[in-house]
Amino acid sequence: MAITTVEVNDNSTRIEITDGQPEIIEAVARGPAGAAGPTGATGAAGAGVPIGGDAGDTLTKIDGTDYNAEWTDPNDSPTIKSLRETATNPAIAAGVLTLDCSAGNIFTVALNAAITSIIFSNVPSDAYAMTLVFTADGTPRSVTWPASVKWPSATAPTLTDTNGQEDFFVLATRDSGATWDAFVAGQDL
Repeated sequence: MAITTVEVNDNSTRIEITDGQPEIIEAVARGPAGAAGPTGATGAAGAGVPIGGDAGDTLTKIDGTDYNAEWTDPNDSPTIKSLRETATNPAIAAGVLTLDCSAGNIFTVALNAAITSIIFSNVPSDAYAMTLVFTADGTPRSVTWPASVKWPSATAPTLTDTNGQEDFFVLATRDSGATWDAFVAGQDL
């Protein structure tokens, strides 16, 4: 017994022929396609790319949550969300204070001797700022500032000599340490 299956009219009719006898197995009448129905309602917004933004903006994740992003202008000034500084305690050795910029950016120094020379080492090749804290030991001490350190009105401050009190100074460079702009952040604290 030989069975042959023939599909006719775009799969709408199936005929099987068994030993030369045709038999219609399935017949489906299809007419022309009807007109499209109306567009359905818009669904609720789902997670994805936020609307908005301008040409050239970038999509930036706000935190670790999936799809929590916002459009940002790469030309805007960045916002610092956190800052971590590293403190170090260099010592005065034979009148020399070496401030190794690769070791940190907050230098707390026990002012237990006069400083005749300050050396800035490993200064980054771009902008860098430091906080310099002198803790007095009760004896008046002097500091000879390098010519590269520029104070307002070209006048270095007088140091506090009250035992345990601190003077805070901020020094910043924009030229790899060739020039340091310095100012008093607080004294006798």
